[in-house]
Amino acid sequence: MDPNARLRQEHREPTVSKAAQDHRTQAAPLEFATPEEMIRHDRERTEVPEAVGERLAHEVGAEPAPTGRPWWRRWLG
Repeated sequence: MDPNARLRQEHREPTVSKAAQDHRTQAAPLEFATPEEMIRHDRERTEVPEAVGERLAHEVGAEPAPTGRPWWRRWLG
């Protein structure tokens, strides 16, 4: 075993993922007029895992039906 083997350095080309390459080639950043537009844009491109969608549907279905009057009207009289 060479005693200087630990002192040698190997030169390697940096690896760049496909996503990073795509990010570099992307055009100018997007601008949104409202936060709602940004959320809609993100929602169209984000895939929700099936388990999360099922859990959300179950939780929303378990919500009680809304009452006739809002809480603040009942409180104010």
